[in-house]
Amino acid sequence: APAQAARASGAAARRAYCDYKTVWPQVPPEDDSITKMEKFIPSAEHLTYAVIHMAQKQHIVYEGQLLDTRFLKAVQGSKLCFNRVLLYKRRNPECGEFEVMIGQPYIPGAKVYATVLDHLKSEDFEYFHHFKQHQKRKIYQSKVSRIRIDKIVKLDDDAPLEGRRVHTMNDMGMKLPAWAAEK
Repeated sequence: APAQAARASGAAARRAYCDYKTVWPQVPPEDDSITKMEKFIPSAEHLTYAVIHMAQKQHIVYEGQLLDTRFLKAVQGSKLCFNRVLLYKRRNPECGEFEVMIGQPYIPGAKVYATVLDHLKSEDFEYFHHFKQHQKRKIYQSKVSRIRIDKIVKLDDDAPLEGRRVHTMNDMGMKLPAWAAEK
């Protein structure tokens, strides 16, 4: 009769019938490999970094970093300046505390200087679709540019933006249509 009760009520009753218990350790054993490797794990707590918008993606960058990004139309060895900085964390030189600046959407006066090192091809990506009557398989590589982040700076908020000036239709010698000129 006790065996039938154990079968009827499930695994918990079976364990009770067999008179064994699972005892969990009070303190989990410490893993030595984790404590040894903690000093090598990078932490962003004491790091100066920026989040930039480049090549239709957002990248977290810090000085001296090598970054593989989508292909940039630039000659190897050329210097780049990115002014689309979304977030910038740095140590305040006056008090020594870290401060975080968040742009709306970009931080005025913040720039990231970089150097193009090389143009490469990425790893193989496989695209596979199967249909009822046939399969489609394509393997492709995308072009990437390897850049080195040289410097992250925050200039005055009133500093003029460098780069090409924005062209309007009037600058190119085109006349606006009559319906647009009336407004």
